Amino acid sequence: MKLSDYAGIIIVTGLALLLLLVVPNGVVGQLPDESSAQAQAHIDPTIPWITKNASRIGDDTDTLLKNETFMPGIASCNMSGPIRIDSLNTSTDSNVTASALYTLYKEEFNDPDYDYFIVWMKGAGSSRSGTDANESRIRELRSGIILERDTDRITDWSPYTDTSGPAVSHEETVKLGKCMSISEDYTLQQGRTGVGSIYPGTANTPANFTIRWQGNLNGTQAIVGGAEIQVPKNAGYNYTVVIGVNGTNDKVT
Repeated sequence: MKLSDYAGIIIVTGLALLLLLVVPNGVVGQLPDESSAQAQAHIDPTIPWITKNASRIGDDTDTLLKNETFMPGIASCNMSGPIRIDSLNTSTDSNVTASALYTLYKEEFNDPDYDYFIVWMKGAGSSRSGTDANESRIRELRSGIILERDTDRITDWSPYTDTSGPAVSHEETVKLGKCMSISEDYTLQQGRTGVGSIYPGTANTPANFTIRWQGNLNGTQAIVGGAEIQVPKNAGYNYTVVIGVNGTNDKVT
């Protein structure tokens, strides 16, 4: 999907979701029997990525995600990278936990005014297993990016439609940008996955994009997707990655 497909209409959904992700120690609309956990990290070229953490979380998510493939785009464009692979995980103190990888690629496209990057996101949320008295269930899982500069734009994203379970073997194909498409297979255990929020950005408001899964699961669920970022020529990348999960503290029948 391209931004032009919306004929200038800016789509903004899930504002409360975005606030939950970025408000430290805050939960929007949390009920007494619910648990939540979130984490975020700023990313720019001056910040090194931690290879050990990325490898560990990559191994965990790859048990749920499989058959990652890359498909070439137009002949005059190449994808370079990965430039970096960043990881996030929430605290293990919560009854529900989440982790995610954020892989950055650069599109080598001949545009005199702008550079283009792809952020490919994949993550997983898990509930606590146990007896009926102490098990938990995940209700919502989110992963996304927030651009830090109001000069930067999100020009393409995926997924852009919802997919519903249960037990759907689902291939998410990220047809992003100009150089490359990425696809990955995963199983939607139940519930629904799709866009949590999308705001391409304006001169006064930074852009953001979030993938969201919603359901009621005692177990582990994966999410996957990505976004294309447009930045002024030679400006580099500058964004924040976010992960969040909500769930119940006890068994829901």
